[in-house]
Amino acid sequence: MLRGTASNRRLVNVAAIVDQLPHGIAAALIGLHVFTGCDSTSSFKGKGKKQPLQVLSKNVDYVSAFTELGSVWELASNTIAKLERFVCLLYRQNVDSLDIARHRVFVSNFRIDSSLPPTHDKFLLHAKRANYQAAIHRRAASRHICAPPPGKHGWIVEDDSISVLWMTKSIAPECLLQNAFCSCQKTECSNNQCSCRSKGVECSELCGCLQCRNHSNTKDTTDEGELLQSQSRPGNEIFDLDDEQISFSESEDNDSEED
Repeated sequence: MLRGTASNRRLVNVAAIVDQLPHGIAAALIGLHVFTGCDSTSSFKGKGKKQPLQVLSKNVDYVSAFTELGSVWELASNTIAKLERFVCLLYRQNVDSLDIARHRVFVSNFRIDSSLPPTHDKFLLHAKRANYQAAIHRRAASRHICAPPPGKHGWIVEDDSISVLWMTKSIAPECLLQNAFCSCQKTECSNNQCSCRSKGVECSELCGCLQCRNHSNTKDTTDEGELLQSQSRPGNEIFDLDDEQISFSESEDNDSEED
């Protein structure tokens, strides 16, 4: 294979590279490439190409799944299960379910964004698109591909346009999506830089803020502080006798001396 431009052109011995790969990896590269993102399929944020290849090289049990990807137009259930576990490993979660992996990652940082593993629903649609595209690649040398309509393979076809069907279910319960989370470290959640305060909600146990002043106990804490300050003022002492409080003020002492 000829690579580079102008004076930097060089020949790359592809056969020599294939010989250095672990057994079966070369046949799985088409499936791995499409599954981890290409022109017509999405990628896993922050994972790139190198990390999935490293995971596959260390876990050759999944080589068969990527070799089978695109071999037929419909994904087999065992292939789906292997691919789902592979994605879990990609996010450093040693489980079989992406929903479980997603929950574990969520509770570690309380964020709902693209850094989380996909839901099983989103993964399944992604796997269908990857299988469809890999099937086209594997038939590139065929005169007639005879591809089925893409509408049942993770896309939406309307009139003359085609778009991605990202999901058929919500990414999280509605009550959770309505919650805001913050991690204020210096402002005590006292201004609208706090994402919770700016949305008009109180901070919760899901937040990672410090010395928070945006919750229902804030007023009670302030009142208690004012009470302690008033108790420490000169001429105003409080004693506890048999669970009853008796207060002696400076003015009362003066009256007793005059008498």
